[in-house]
Formats: sequence, C-alpha cells, structure tokens
Amino acid sequence: METIENRIRQIIREELQPLIEALRGVAEDIRDTSQPSSAAADDASHRTVATRPRDSSRHAPGKHDGWITPAEAAALLRLSPKTLANWRSQKIGPVHHKVGRVVRYRRHDVECYGATIS
Repeated sequence: METIENRIRQIIREELQPLIEALRGVAEDIRDTSQPSSAAADDASHRTVATRPRDSSRHAPGKHDGWITPAEAAALLRLSPKTLANWRSQKIGPVHHKVGRVVRYRRHDVECYGATIS
C-alpha cells in the first residue's frame, strides 16, 4: 500500500509540479500587467468620461411600452392574479415572458386573448 502512495506522490511531484509553477508564473504576469504605473494612474484620475443619461424606459417594462405585470394582465382579463399564475403553470392563458423571476405580458397579447374568451 505504501508503495502505491509513494508512486502517486512521485507522479504528482514530477507531472503536476511544473504545471503549478507555470500557473503561478502566469498569475504573477497578470498581476503585474493589471496594476497601472503611478504616472498612468495619475493621468487616469484626471480623465473625464462623457456619459449620456440612461433611458430607463428601455430597460424597465411598463405600461408605456406595451409590457404589463401579471396583476395588470389579470385586471384586464377580470381574473385574479392567482388564476393567471395557475394558468402559467398549466401552460394555458395568454402568452407570457419570463426573465429570471420577472413575468411580463404584452398588452396586445392579453387584449387578444381576452377577446377570444369573451
């Protein structure tokens, strides 16, 4: 048993140690290149970056761009939000879209679906 363990240790020393050393060298190179010189750091601190104001309407779905919440969709269909949630889990009802945990409906899809069931 000891001979197998000794052989494994020998293989680790011979085969893996050069790789570990090479990775340490690469890490040191990255560290050296990622730290700017003091002159470059001083120069960077005086730079002004022009930014345009963020248009929040493009990033947050809401009434104005055709996307509505499940509560709003339920109100349009005269249903409870829980019914709409049950329909989503059963894959029935108006088409919904999920981004992570956020569920949204297109107002047009909800209105069309409401017209078909009434």
